[in-house]
Amino acid sequence: MPKINLKKNKLIMESGFTLVELLVSLAISVVILAGLTSVFMTTNEHYTEQSKLSDVQQGIRAAMLVMSRDLRMAGLNPTRNAICPGIYSANSTYLNVRYDYNGDGSCDRDRTFQYDAGAKELQMKPTTSGSMQVLAEDITSFSFGYTPNATNVRMVSIGICGKISGAYADNFDSEYCFNSSVRCRNMGL
Repeated sequence: MPKINLKKNKLIMESGFTLVELLVSLAISVVILAGLTSVFMTTNEHYTEQSKLSDVQQGIRAAMLVMSRDLRMAGLNPTRNAICPGIYSANSTYLNVRYDYNGDGSCDRDRTFQYDAGAKELQMKPTTSGSMQVLAEDITSFSFGYTPNATNVRMVSIGICGKISGAYADNFDSEYCFNSSVRCRNMGL
C-alpha cells in the first residue's frame, strides 16, 4: 500500500516494496516452483513408463498378428500344383512357414520366425534370401507349442512375454505375457 508523506505542505506518494515483502514473495515463489518441478518430474516419469509399456505391448500384438496370419495360411496350395509343406522346420523358439499366397501354383511365401534370447528380440525373415528383421523388442521369453507334435502340426500355441527396458525399468518391472492358439487351416488336407 502506498505511503503518504507530507513535506512542506506537498503530498508525496512513495510506492514500492520493502525488503521483507520481497523476501516473503521470493520464498513463496521458490516453494511453488519446487512443487511444480516435482509434479513435472513425476508426470514425465509416468509418461515415459507408459510410453515404453505401450511400445512393448504393441510390438507383441503386432508380432502375434503377423505370426497368426502366416500360421493360418501355412500349407495353402489352391492349385495343388505346388509343394507347400506348411510348417517344415519347427522347435520351441524357431518356425518355418511356407504357402502359396497368390494362388499361382508356386510357394511364394517362405517365412522364418525365431527368438533371439541374447538380444531379447523376436525376429522374422520374410523370404528365403532375405535377412532377419526385428519383429518385436524387449521380449523376455518366447515359445511355440505344437499340437499334436512338431512333425504333424494342426495347431500352434504362441507365448510371448515382454517388459520395458532402459530408463525407469527398475521402477516398473512388471512382465506382460500374451498367449494365442492358432489353428493351421490348410495343414493335413
